[in-house]
Amino acid sequence: MRSTTALGAPSIAIDPSTCDAPTVRRDRCLRDAPTACRRPKPLRRASRVRAACADRIRRSASRTKCSMRYVSTRGRAPVLDFEGVLLAGLASDGGLYVPERWPALDRDEVAGFRGRDYADVAHAIISRFTGDAVEPAELRSIVGTAYAGFGHPAVAPLAQLGPNRWLLELFHGPTLAFKDIALQVLGRLYDHVLERHDARITIVGATSGDTGSAAIEAIKGRERASIFILHPAGRVSEVQRRQMTTVGAANVHNIAIDGTFDDCQAMLKAMFNDAGFRDELRLSGVNSINWAR
Repeated sequence: MRSTTALGAPSIAIDPSTCDAPTVRRDRCLRDAPTACRRPKPLRRASRVRAACADRIRRSASRTKCSMRYVSTRGRAPVLDFEGVLLAGLASDGGLYVPERWPALDRDEVAGFRGRDYADVAHAIISRFTGDAVEPAELRSIVGTAYAGFGHPAVAPLAQLGPNRWLLELFHGPTLAFKDIALQVLGRLYDHVLERHDARITIVGATSGDTGSAAIEAIKGRERASIFILHPAGRVSEVQRRQMTTVGAANVHNIAIDGTFDDCQAMLKAMFNDAGFRDELRLSGVNSINWAR
């Protein structure tokens, strides 16, 4: 795989000091303010000084809006924003990235999703996790385009089987796998971020069938990413084998491994744990190790 080097942007770390916590902004205001702001002796000026400080805090916060921040479950990797975890996949300390703080939906917001189409609801939820990494209009376009090609207008319709018995259909994506629902969005998010940073990445994944075909379908033909999928030879369905191995796109590479899916997964983890190899090829992952997926 070293002969297929593809270079891209490194993961983007966030300096915690740029977060718009009120105490940080207030300290900065008090540090940079004139003496009258720090020690407003004349009482008649106190209200004006407080107002000036408050205005400075608001203006500073608006310029430094803090993104969603993600931390490793092992606690030793850099804190990243959404773009960073999208490109990183597995954390550099071997952990998984999770939100530092979880966005909340109240009961009324959830009730408000009733009757809205799937893409609208997906956009409303996904936007809580992307923060300011993706502009709202761009994210709406990404999500809408991702689901426009599904075989059912509801994307994931509920079929009634009997009294109080319903079945959620997750097979209307291009490869008939439920993982199309995440990966069709993921492929377009890669495009957006890599185009903005003028970068390339190498995507690697291990599969027992459904992840591989869905990931290849999502990434095929994209100019800024190459994808390498490992699958256990003779241990995937014939349909999924053909879905993975008959794609003509130049950026798609499928590798049959003489072993089990666990062997493929072990190879994948070894690649991410080899820091030099990982950085040289700018590895990213589409398995469940990637928070964005």
